[in-house]
Amino acid sequence: MREKFHTTQPIPVASLKLDIDNFRFYGELSTQKSCIHAVLDDNEEHAIAIAKDIATVGLTPMPIVVSKNEQGDYIVRDGNRRVTALKCLNNPAICDEERLKKRFEQIVKTATIAIPSAVECLESDDEDAILNHMQRQQGGLMNGVGHKDWNPTNKANFDLHRGDKTQNALALNTLEYLKTKGMKIDSKFPITNLQRFFDANTKQVLGISFENGVISCSDENLFYEVARRVAEDMGSGKRDVNSIRLTDDKRRYLDEVLADLDKEPADPNAPKVELGGDPASKTNPAPTKGSRVGGRKTKAAWDRKRLIPNKTPVEISTEGGTERAQNIFHELYRKIDVREAPNGAAVLFRLFIELSTEYYISRNEIRIKEDNLMTKVFSAAKYMHSCGLIDEEEFQIMERAKHSNEIISTKSLHKWVHSEKYHPNAQTLCTFWDEIQFFLQHCWE
Repeated sequence: MREKFHTTQPIPVASLKLDIDNFRFYGELSTQKSCIHAVLDDNEEHAIAIAKDIATVGLTPMPIVVSKNEQGDYIVRDGNRRVTALKCLNNPAICDEERLKKRFEQIVKTATIAIPSAVECLESDDEDAILNHMQRQQGGLMNGVGHKDWNPTNKANFDLHRGDKTQNALALNTLEYLKTKGMKIDSKFPITNLQRFFDANTKQVLGISFENGVISCSDENLFYEVARRVAEDMGSGKRDVNSIRLTDDKRRYLDEVLADLDKEPADPNAPKVELGGDPASKTNPAPTKGSRVGGRKTKAAWDRKRLIPNKTPVEISTEGGTERAQNIFHELYRKIDVREAPNGAAVLFRLFIELSTEYYISRNEIRIKEDNLMTKVFSAAKYMHSCGLIDEEEFQIMERAKHSNEIISTKSLHKWVHSEKYHPNAQTLCTFWDEIQFFLQHCWE
């Protein structure tokens, strides 16, 4: 098949014709303008994301496949979304809506690399060859012949290799640990199920914590025995996601495993060490809030100068379109004294929550019923819970944020910004951040 295609000279983007027979919108298109509208209307945020990617990373090396029509025009057979994005970047005026036009103009304005005005394509005059290529590219796995997506474990391995955060980091690290102990892990292991298993209760019972990609535990033998048993059950299919979906399900399963292994829960007061570390290196547990260190009482977590604590795990994406969120994060993290300017901090905090939530919703294509902050936050939290990113306890925290009688709520944020009667204070704001920091962290991972 490959010999039926050849690389063209660079073709001006303006000269490329979108395919009115595009199979995504088959029978619905008749003009070039209708082709552009179809791509933008189908998923505007995806089109914007493609445009931002082109403007910051560059055009992907995946081929744009073209063929000539009877008039000698180049018709885009595969790659219509990318070409649509290129057309809008090269000439934002082709967008009928002023709002869309301005979005593409802003992307062009903040582009970090030159936006291509002409592109090399793969051309063929063999219709069967083109259709065979499209089927293998777009038609799914096709018994192994077509495109095969990465499974969650593959994605987690890639993130780890690249140094990026991964949503299944604790599960992936657990499996790597088990491999060092001689356990064989299948490449199709249901890693998301294992990640879901490690909720707050499980980590407490096993005496483990997970920070900066490192597992620490107070009883390595307990962790190893339980982790191995759970991995065996999940790898064999004995336990699936339905058997650990709810918090009570996970607790019952963990109790069964402990009973079968004749194990007791970890001592909650025992010091934790990194897996493979020296227990003697941590003879004293970390001080708790309100304890005394060297005769001086430690401050409460909320008693700080900045809204965002120094060791926050929240890291803002640096991709195009996130500049405002980056700036607000920096101001709350490094500049604004929340004790001196609680009103200013509250306004920026509310805006940061909204920008973070919208970023997560856009990346995960989450549909929302109402365009308000409460609905956005709860929809994002519900999606995180369904994916096993947050446990039942964390989900309940976010669900309570819907209620107006809760101090830690989206209603409180609204009142602090819009009501004369409600005045935020540093303690409440910092506590609010600490309560939902996990949610904001997941929004940007």
